[in-house]
Amino acid sequence: MLQCFLSENAKIKHTFMKKLMWLAPILMSLISFFLTVDYFQVDTYNWWYTLIFPGILALTCVLLSRVDNSMKNRAVIALPVNLKKIWIAKVLVGVKNISFSCMIIFVLAQIGIFILPIESIGKVTILSGLTGIIIIVITFMWQVPLFMFLGSKTGIFPTIILSVVVNFLMGIVAAIGKYWWISPFSYPSRLMCPILKILPNGMPAEPGNPTFTPELLDYSVIPLGVIISIILFLVVTYLTAKWYERQEAV
Repeated sequence: MLQCFLSENAKIKHTFMKKLMWLAPILMSLISFFLTVDYFQVDTYNWWYTLIFPGILALTCVLLSRVDNSMKNRAVIALPVNLKKIWIAKVLVGVKNISFSCMIIFVLAQIGIFILPIESIGKVTILSGLTGIIIIVITFMWQVPLFMFLGSKTGIFPTIILSVVVNFLMGIVAAIGKYWWISPFSYPSRLMCPILKILPNGMPAEPGNPTFTPELLDYSVIPLGVIISIILFLVVTYLTAKWYERQEAV
């Protein structure tokens, strides 16, 4: 498996995908600084997991799933290896990619308030920020095999649009509801309420702000969201790996 992972990771070494991993979070931080300087840290985190990251994740997944498409998968399918392992390796590379991008967001959000001439409202501590980034990766990683599969079926733009729409409608909107746990897309926004103290709408999770309720700060939601996300990741990865195993060169 390690050899498969290293092989799949090497395939993206000189691709746009590699640049996208660090370019997207840097641009996100710059946008936050120039548009809402007083909320720089809060908006860097919030805009990342609610608006920008779903599209970046989908684009990364589509590009990753199409690495071998130039040869119509012949190079992979002809190898004497288990195709399920190849797919799982691709998924793990995808998880590595999104983890790298999220860590850049964490670093920029945390050091930005110290090196930039700003007075950030709703500051996030280093421990909360690091915990939040780890949880963001965990709650999003099940979407990696999902959108790799959909990307190979529908193409780049439909997959990106679908990711942004479902993560917004079934994520941000559902996150503040009583039955938020029904929609896995809502987990990042919902779990960031107690961790980062940020509401899905980008406002600090404080009394008086729109959509705020004391229940949103309940830490008991974190284990539930994490456990379900991990189970979903394993299930979706297994099902899509079974699909990939049945592929034939065309």
